[in-house]
Amino acid sequence: MILSFGDGGGQVVAKVGVSIVGYDGAEHNLVSECGDHVFDFDRVSKEASIDWNRKLSNIAVSGGTEKQKRIFYTSLYHTLVVPNITSDEGKLFRRNNGQISRVYFGKHFFSTMSLWDTFRAWLPLTSITSPTELRDMVFSCFDMYQATGELPIWPLSSGETDCMIGYHSIPLIVDAFMKGIATGMDVDYALDAIVKSSNINENGSDYYTTLGYIPANRRAESVSTMLEYCYDDWCIARFADYIGRQDVADEYYRRAKNYVNVFDGSTGFFRGKNTDGTFVEPFNTFDPTREYTEATPWQYRYFVPHDFTGLADLLGGRDSLSVALDRCLSAKSELEGEKVDITGLIGQYAHGNEPSHHMAYIYNYVGEPWKTEELTRRICAEMYDDTPDGLCGNEDCGQMSAWYVMTALGLYEVCPGTNQFTLTTPMFESATVCLPNGKMLDITANDPARNAYIQKVTLNGEEITKAYIDWGMLLSGGELHFELGSKPAEGLWASPDAAPYSMSTARMVSKPWFSGSDSPAIFRDSVEVTLGCLTPGAEVRYTLDGSTPSRESALYTAPFRLTDNTIVRAVAYKDGFEDSAEMSVQFTKAVFVPADHSAHSEHGVNYTYWHGDFKCTDDIDTKGEYVKSGKLDRPDLSPADQEDYYGFIYTGWIYIPETRIWTFSLICDDGGVLYIGDNLVVDNDGTHSPSHVTGKVPLEEGYYPYTLKYLESYEGQELVFGWWPTGSESMVEVPNENLYTE
Repeated sequence: MILSFGDGGGQVVAKVGVSIVGYDGAEHNLVSECGDHVFDFDRVSKEASIDWNRKLSNIAVSGGTEKQKRIFYTSLYHTLVVPNITSDEGKLFRRNNGQISRVYFGKHFFSTMSLWDTFRAWLPLTSITSPTELRDMVFSCFDMYQATGELPIWPLSSGETDCMIGYHSIPLIVDAFMKGIATGMDVDYALDAIVKSSNINENGSDYYTTLGYIPANRRAESVSTMLEYCYDDWCIARFADYIGRQDVADEYYRRAKNYVNVFDGSTGFFRGKNTDGTFVEPFNTFDPTREYTEATPWQYRYFVPHDFTGLADLLGGRDSLSVALDRCLSAKSELEGEKVDITGLIGQYAHGNEPSHHMAYIYNYVGEPWKTEELTRRICAEMYDDTPDGLCGNEDCGQMSAWYVMTALGLYEVCPGTNQFTLTTPMFESATVCLPNGKMLDITANDPARNAYIQKVTLNGEEITKAYIDWGMLLSGGELHFELGSKPAEGLWASPDAAPYSMSTARMVSKPWFSGSDSPAIFRDSVEVTLGCLTPGAEVRYTLDGSTPSRESALYTAPFRLTDNTIVRAVAYKDGFEDSAEMSVQFTKAVFVPADHSAHSEHGVNYTYWHGDFKCTDDIDTKGEYVKSGKLDRPDLSPADQEDYYGFIYTGWIYIPETRIWTFSLICDDGGVLYIGDNLVVDNDGTHSPSHVTGKVPLEEGYYPYTLKYLESYEGQELVFGWWPTGSESMVEVPNENLYTE
């Protein structure tokens, strides 16, 4: 619609009503909100200002600089912009199946819930400032479940975007139940909905529930997805415990420990793991590869919010976790791959994106609260400003700002579902918070501008002896006083008993690691295998016959050599510790695929080109619309006649110049697979951001038929077909002279 008002000058006042139900709803919403003064702009503006001031006055701060106050209240404002109320004033709304319904719970129906982002800090803040709205959000999630059969992932308007990973409506729901906010619902129905949704997520839950991890050669973002599934599963266990469903609790506590399955002790990082048990190569801690979501391996190294005791044990103990955090902060800030939404770097801590947001608080779990206090101060000072570009990353529906608000108050719930808010140095001398039960919480601190370190914390005169305050204590209101000093307080919260909640209560031996000379997944003649464990004093026991290791199995003392197909299984033991998780890897002796030695003279590649919105490469010729075919010098995207939503299938012959185990690679945006003969060699399938995936195959000198499939979904196009020739230190594109048509 185009409107023209001429050149006469003056003011134009327009009234706009909005509804996703219908025109009548839009008009009713406008009249209900503005009454008989819909054209009185000044009055509407003044009333909006009064409403916002009332909402922002839920927290009143004093002290600090004017700049800090501007940042604080701007941040608080940002946290209140979304989620959106999508129900009309008459309580009608459009459900996620398109049907019109009426709100039968609470006051509003909500959508635009960026759950992957907001469960981290926005959710705990909202549980304090807007619990009534949070309750309505929980009921909105269950209405979406009734409409679609699955709890929402990232709902927008009256639909589901399926954007991002995890099933993070579950922390929203569980945290609200644990805090007594989500009242009036059948808890068994709620748990059944949660459990069902945890088993049908399209991002690899089929592999996760059967294997205990998501194979990196089958799904993109496998490490990040699995780690976040583990936290969500802990939330399910917590809720099942809460309502007395012990069978479910036991199962999901076990699933919440699955993070150990992708831990690699040889590097100390969570890594992409293939179906044969080997880890993805090459591995570069500064490269945001396809195994991680908008992150490098550094930023997901610490995402076990429900079990930092278990994470510390994997790394070798509390001191090792502290050292690992120190190294993250002191690492170089440069990235060595394609930058994907990674900003606000302090070393490899990336405050501009959500996976890092809890990391500053982990020091409270290892008895070093002064490091949390120093780092949170630094982040507030360096990553926020009172300018239009005052955020170091995407606001993400209020999460970035919620982190600032909670940290400025000196409270942060690292693990929603625990009801524990860990502590740091407040920013202001005084902050009065209106609690949901009508009481007031006065957070006070002596001269925080000069004093960065907590010496003691008291609630209504009684000392807080742990590094956190729980929900019930917070709701009691009164004065939460931080006694601050200019130097760290030795011994404050240093005991493991003073740390916030961790799922693991007993010490655990770290999972054994392995390395193999040449290619550990597939070898030509023999491979030497080395085993190890990060837990000091642990012994590694292993088997080579496929049986489960025990304390009576062979004791590892030195590297050994394999000459045939072998499954190596290992467990580490130490008296007084729980046994480690099992390591299992399949070593395969190469069987060379016979080559075709007949002459091929015509260089190039055949292609067919298809239109369609493809989820995987198998969809291209089964669900797509055929457009054209032809020949090219090599697989490339030049015949595409549109930017998005298409696919190519390339076929031809490739000449292999020598007999050996070859490594091929595909760099794809969005997805691709490579077959040589009938062998799937590189699996970079699915829709995802630019990613680099490799695969190995034993080939003789000669010619082999190959098929390469590529799909383009949206936002960016890239295809690079490469290999590692003898003598090269990195991938190079397969030369045109090695490619032939049929």
